[in-house]
Amino acid sequence: GTTGGGIFTYTLNLSGGCEPPVPVMTDDLLPHLRCPIDPKRQSSLTRDGHFLVCDCKVRFPIKLGLPVLLIAEAEAPEGCPSLEAVPCKRR
Repeated sequence: GTTGGGIFTYTLNLSGGCEPPVPVMTDDLLPHLRCPIDPKRQSSLTRDGHFLVCDCKVRFPIKLGLPVLLIAEAEAPEGCPSLEAVPCKRR
């Protein structure tokens, strides 16, 4: 089952195991997040499965239900040689 509210919900293990609840990001958090690569912090993020995607198509993983907005974890868009070359970096 799930519990909680706001920007995170928690998935509970109801099978009797010992695992702690896992936080799961809700879309309520998205309007508050910005791409860390954009120096002006204007690029918003949208959800695409287990990733958050910047306006410039840079992808950041969602791990264990939490967004990982670290540049070291970012994936450059297809056809882009590096994160230094993405359009939002050059604003």
